[in-house]
Amino acid sequence: MPLSEAVFDLTMCPHTARLHGFLRDLLVMDIPAELLPWARKIVQMGPAPDAPEVRLALVHHALRPKNPASAALARFALFEALVINQRLLIMAASTELDVVGGQHQTVEDIADLEVLRATALDDYADDLLDLDDPLPVLVAKAFEQLGAHVEDINRELAWATTAVRKGIETRREILAVLAKLPPADAVLLFNEGGLGVEVLAVEDLQQLHPGLLGGLTRDAVYQRTRRAKAKARRIVSESLDLRRGTSFADLLLSEFRGS
Repeated sequence: MPLSEAVFDLTMCPHTARLHGFLRDLLVMDIPAELLPWARKIVQMGPAPDAPEVRLALVHHALRPKNPASAALARFALFEALVINQRLLIMAASTELDVVGGQHQTVEDIADLEVLRATALDDYADDLLDLDDPLPVLVAKAFEQLGAHVEDINRELAWATTAVRKGIETRREILAVLAKLPPADAVLLFNEGGLGVEVLAVEDLQQLHPGLLGGLTRDAVYQRTRRAKAKARRIVSESLDLRRGTSFADLLLSEFRGS
């Protein structure tokens, strides 16, 4: 099974799906106030001096494994690195990737294909392993594919009918409201329907977002969803922004823009 499917398959790969969901949540969830100074220092320190060596070892284990277990773990780690970098790029560029089609797996598909390409093409793998730090090359390739996907979306928009354009504009407005909500609230309302994505059962949604929704009872999820809808109405009527916390993504993007 492709990794891009496994990380969403709660039936066949529940642990992989939960881990992927937690890493995604960790990127956007609010950092507790008492930990924020520590988190800022960690981000400002930047990569460790031996980071290129560690990344080279990771890519080597993924592409030239000594045993299947280490290969699977290394490829998953490489896959997640590509996914996270793409998500940060989307946030940095304010790219509305979800506006058309609701393809929530786009970045996972691209990351999976890049890992598979490096694994399948021996010459390409050799070229990567000759580098001191091959990860930036793989990230750049993923960015290229992401850019091509965004261009495809723009071409679709150019030929869209009036009805389709109206639907896209409505979707854009909804997503703009969700972006002003706390992350957990946005996840709950995104799952409410009306955006062309599969509506998940509460239990499945919690499994895919253990960082944001894990540990909540069904009643607590219902109450939070009700409050999130009220917040969304206030955002629309009063032009509020209720996304007050700071996430690791915020810190990473701030450091990137300041460098």
